[in-house]
Amino acid sequence: MRRIMVAFAAAGLIAASIGAASAQGGPGGQGGPGGGQGGRRQGMGMMGQRGGGGGGGLMLLRVVEVQKELAMTEEQVGKIQTKQDELRQVTQEMMQGINFQDMSQEERTAMMAKMQQAQSKAVASILDAKQLVRFQQLEYQQLGINAFQRKEVADALKITETQKTQIRDITRAAMQAARDNQPQVDWQNMTQEERQAAMTKMREQQTKAQKETEAKVIAVLTPAQQKTWTDMKGAAFKFPENMGFGGRRPGQGRQGGPGGGPGGPGGGNPPAGL
Repeated sequence: MRRIMVAFAAAGLIAASIGAASAQGGPGGQGGPGGGQGGRRQGMGMMGQRGGGGGGGLMLLRVVEVQKELAMTEEQVGKIQTKQDELRQVTQEMMQGINFQDMSQEERTAMMAKMQQAQSKAVASILDAKQLVRFQQLEYQQLGINAFQRKEVADALKITETQKTQIRDITRAAMQAARDNQPQVDWQNMTQEERQAAMTKMREQQTKAQKETEAKVIAVLTPAQQKTWTDMKGAAFKFPENMGFGGRRPGQGRQGGPGGGPGGPGGGNPPAGL
């Protein structure tokens, strides 16, 4: 399962560490949600992320609704940007001179683990013990089946090698279907209203595909594993719709269309290895 998950997860952690701190509009900065200018590819990566943001960590902690759920104080909220800046520096140092495409599977896994550890340490330095418990539950809910890549989750669920293979096959098929069904949209020549309508339709299609894939993956688990997973997620939390990086909603980017400048959902290249 790690073969299909690790590259996307690492890319997500990089975005969480660097992208939000630089506050360049919506996900991916200029070019709208998820990518650079003129992008036409809506990246899906692994399925099951909530709200379109993904990644958890400090990015999830920046969402106002999450702050309210955790009953964070003004002092705690004020620490988020400082920790984000510190994490960005740490991540940039980790990534200095590194090309994920040139890394072995073991090196990618190790890098992902280091980034995840840095994220968790930053969050833990802000929240108290009780808040951390609930935050972990919210993070699992937001990540959906992406959380299965985490060692503590895989260990708690006791996922077998056979199940890993089944999950890998399901997610690979889902990602291939997502690539095959990518709409060709000329974002540059669309009005703001046309972009918004197109993005809404794409989000609906992605949400439907995510739910279908997540249902297939959950079905691979035994009833006992399913119960454990439900318990790990805690009480259901309603995340704000179309939650972007840093808690932004579409339309709160710096330039151009929703979430950023010209372009569209998912521009740029897919994460290495997908």
